[in-house]
Amino acid sequence: DQGTDPDELASDLREWAADHDGLAITDRDVLLAEFDDQKTTANFAIYIMVLMIAGYAAITVINTLASSVAARRRELGLQRLAGSTRAQVMQMVTLEGAIVALSGLALGTAAALAIVAPVSVKRLDTPMPAGSPWIYITIASLTVLLTLGAMLLPAWRATRGRPAEAALAIE
Repeated sequence: DQGTDPDELASDLREWAADHDGLAITDRDVLLAEFDDQKTTANFAIYIMVLMIAGYAAITVINTLASSVAARRRELGLQRLAGSTRAQVMQMVTLEGAIVALSGLALGTAAALAIVAPVSVKRLDTPMPAGSPWIYITIASLTVLLTLGAMLLPAWRATRGRPAEAALAIE
C-alpha cells in the first residue's frame, strides 16, 4: 500500500516466509546474481553444442574430401604417366583445394549472413553481429587449412609410389 515502510514490509515477509519451507526473502541483487549464473551456464552449453556441430561438420567434410582424392589415385597416376611431374600434380590438387575452400567460405558466409544479419538488425540496429571479427577470421583460416590438408595429404600419398602402379589401381 501507499506509505508502507520498506523495512517493515521486509520484516513481515520474512516472518511469513519462515512459516513456508523453501521460501526466502532476499533483495534484487541476489536474484540478478542467480540470473547471471544461469545465463553463464546456458551460454557455456550453447558454445559446447556449437563446437560439437562444427566438429562433426569438419569431420564429415574432411572424410569426404580425403576419400574423393584418394579415389582419384588412378587419375593422378595417369597424369604422371602422361608427363606431369609430382609437383605439377600437387599444384593441381592445391588449386582444386583452394577453389573448394573459397567456394565453401563464400557459400558459408552467405548462409551465415542470411541468418545473422536479420537478428543483428533486430537486436542491435546494425547488420554487423556483435563479437570480434577474429571469430570469422579464425573459422575461415581453419576452413582453408582443413580443406587443403584433407586434399593434399591423400594426393601426396597417392603420388608417392610409382605412376604405373597408380595408373593400374582399381577404384
